[in-house]
Amino acid sequence: MLKRSSVRGSGQKQRGKAVSPFGHHAPNLLAIPSLAKGIPGTIEQDQYGTRWAKIALLWMDAGYIEETDQGSPRELIQTAVARWMDKQVDGNRQLANFAVQVMPYPSDDGFGPGARMGYEQDSWEAKWYLGIIGGYEAPWVQLERRITELEQIHPGLGKTAVHWFDMAASRLLPIFTPHVGRYIAERVWWYGTDNQEDYESEMESYREDSGEEDDGDEEEDSFGPDSFQKCFPDWLLKPGREPQWMLDATQLQRVAQEAATEDVRSIAGIVLALSQADPNSYRLPYVYGESPVQLDNVYHLAYVRWNGDDRLIQLVDDFMEEANQCSDCFTELLGADCVPLDESGFQKWKTEMEAGFAVLKQLDALLPLISDPES
Repeated sequence: MLKRSSVRGSGQKQRGKAVSPFGHHAPNLLAIPSLAKGIPGTIEQDQYGTRWAKIALLWMDAGYIEETDQGSPRELIQTAVARWMDKQVDGNRQLANFAVQVMPYPSDDGFGPGARMGYEQDSWEAKWYLGIIGGYEAPWVQLERRITELEQIHPGLGKTAVHWFDMAASRLLPIFTPHVGRYIAERVWWYGTDNQEDYESEMESYREDSGEEDDGDEEEDSFGPDSFQKCFPDWLLKPGREPQWMLDATQLQRVAQEAATEDVRSIAGIVLALSQADPNSYRLPYVYGESPVQLDNVYHLAYVRWNGDDRLIQLVDDFMEEANQCSDCFTELLGADCVPLDESGFQKWKTEMEAGFAVLKQLDALLPLISDPES
């Protein structure tokens, strides 16, 4: 039993879990392993017990550990994080397939102040690690039919919904959208370029360096930037700085109140909330920035296509092939954070995370209203 000190205040295409070769910096420390028959079990004192206890007390002060809960500090953290995560994703239908990992240090093995896993802040030793693991079954959806219908009912509503879905998703766990696909295509298909002219120049340099002969075939390269762009409407990947089709708050409010169907009213209401949210007030763990990981995520929480004729499936396949060939550069984590051990820092982090999960819940509600599941 853990007791609070008297001096403290109160306070897809993927099926099932992947067997991954990618960066997974430590085993799931919250999982209790089972021993095969014939192997004697032993009890060993945890040399990180004090640090586990500090983390557990943070969760106790947050109300996720009761004084009657039984177990070691490490087991109590498992209980607390499970309760907290259940609350954050309660009701999510599509954007909730992931696992959570906790380690006492934000280092390469999670058990000592050693290599920093890319984390360069001076205060890293006063923090612990929380990671979100992907590789579970993820939904695949298509936008075209529903967005086209929305545009016919209320011009601008479908486009505005996709815009704010993309904007919010960029601060949450990774979701594969056409925008994300275009960024990945620059690396996987286009030799680091972002336009047709530079891509063709790189292709020519590649042929010269490899001694490959130009066969004179003038058939359009189906994987180049121009061909990729043609798979999507212009407004989707090239919206401009202030697109004229974008609905403002007043227009969204009117649709949310006056639209003829409940679905359209719900879409407008969610999009209005997303458009008015302060982007600096919410986030979820990421793999770059202040993350202790500094590796590319190989998995995504969902895969959002425009239609069945775009090239995103081929792009995902090629991306996964590259990831398998360069597994040291990729991680199965969707995101990871270094969490402060002090109470005020932990509360600030927890508030940001809960705000991020609240926005993720909005995206979970919006996604089935603006897309169809792939058959």
